[in-house]
Amino acid sequence: MTPVTGHETDDGPAQHDEGRGEPVWQPASRVGPWTLMVLEQLAHSRDMWATLEQARPTRPGAAVLDDATVSRTREVYGQMARDYRELYAAQARRWRACAGRARRADAGQRGRVRRERR
Repeated sequence: MTPVTGHETDDGPAQHDEGRGEPVWQPASRVGPWTLMVLEQLAHSRDMWATLEQARPTRPGAAVLDDATVSRTREVYGQMARDYRELYAAQARRWRACAGRARRADAGQRGRVRRERR
């Protein structure tokens, strides 16, 4: 269940709710697809970084983009990476907290069962 919409979502990992800027938290059942998406974004960012470096005019034979454009694009990608890292870390903390509550609830339930058996 998400805090923003009040229901499970299949829209991918934590996303920002349009207009409010609040993350749409994902249920723990989405950890697999979420992990794959993070890995794909990381691979894309690495590919983009390499492409940008090849496009610098200081590289022999490249001269496709000027240094200012390459630098600004790297800045934007860097800020996106920091933003995503913070969002993903917050999502992971929520999942860990949820898992901890579930373990405590399971332990409490086992204790009740033991007491009832006596």
